Amino acid sequence: VYCIFEDPADSGKVLWIGTNGGGLNRWDRITNTFRAYVSSSGNPYTIGDNSVRFLFKDSEGFFWVGTNKSGLQRMDADHGRFEPSTNPNIKFIRYVIEDRRDKNIFWVGTNNSGVFRIEKNGKILQQYSSQTKPGLSFHIVRGLYQDNDGKVWVATQGGGLNCIAADGQSVTVYNYDPANPQSLSNSIVLCILPDTTQN
Repeated sequence: VYCIFEDPADSGKVLWIGTNGGGLNRWDRITNTFRAYVSSSGNPYTIGDNSVRFLFKDSEGFFWVGTNKSGLQRMDADHGRFEPSTNPNIKFIRYVIEDRRDKNIFWVGTNNSGVFRIEKNGKILQQYSSQTKPGLSFHIVRGLYQDNDGKVWVATQGGGLNCIAADGQSVTVYNYDPANPQSLSNSIVLCILPDTTQN
């Protein structure tokens, strides 16, 4: 199991579960039954890949599924239908957030290509990776968070904590420094959780 999502609209009755090879599973906790949504080559409305890494619901109520090989897909949860990938070139999705200032924008963290800033239709607006300028200190992303000022914080698996400026034109890196006891304690950052004061 890679991820679990509880839809507040279902009042806790349903859990969505992303698996490694078993597709997307829907667990009805009232009836204690499971339904699996898996890829089918003969049906264009199925999930594109059975390895589901990330699940979330945007501000418009649309359900999004991040996969390894088929990128980001929008799902009609009521009918179990999947739209084609928003951009087949963006794969190995690890994390997705909706931009606080523009609800038509997603920030997409990947396992091999850093972070993409995209429109919901899949159009790439900017990429941040270890090969771009401005860029990240490492290309494997484990988490994303956008603060109230619009800065996007990126947890990387080996490059510490990266902060993309609100204007998108610079990246600040917070890394482990053995000579500095006040630095980050490790360069492998697996998640980000803000507190009530946005720290």
